[in-house]
Amino acid sequence: MKKKVLGRFVFLLVELPFLSGCLAHSVGSSDWPLSDTARLFSFDHESYVQLVDPEELPNVFGIFDGETDEEVWRWDLGIPDNDLKAIAWSDDNQHIAFVYHWSKRSMVYLYEVGKEDCVGTFGINGWHHNIYYSRLRDKFLLGEQSIWGFLLAIPVRFSEP
Repeated sequence: MKKKVLGRFVFLLVELPFLSGCLAHSVGSSDWPLSDTARLFSFDHESYVQLVDPEELPNVFGIFDGETDEEVWRWDLGIPDNDLKAIAWSDDNQHIAFVYHWSKRSMVYLYEVGKEDCVGTFGINGWHHNIYYSRLRDKFLLGEQSIWGFLLAIPVRFSEP
């Protein structure tokens, strides 16, 4: 009986990040900015987000069609002299969260596909380099993509910008 319960617990620990939907649709960094060539696909895999032109247009992101690579939307985040630390799609494929930090404070900016301006912000003390959308908790979470990170993750509560 104990082995059966232990086996189910271990299964849950291993599978929880996958069940929460947090692994494939977000990317973060450990101690440095994300790569300029990072390409992140949406939950439905029909589109992706990436920097438009890292050299000429820093912090300008585009949404691209996953099949044709045609740009379908663009945001200029207007964040000078700072590098992206993490990015994540929501499971409705309509929202993207971008994480930056200054000094000892992290900021999360929420953008909606089809809307030019930021639709939500969230600030928190500390240097956060990972964000993901959890289907289990139905929200963006700041934290590592692991079982312990999931259990200790900080829910992102956006406010009006």
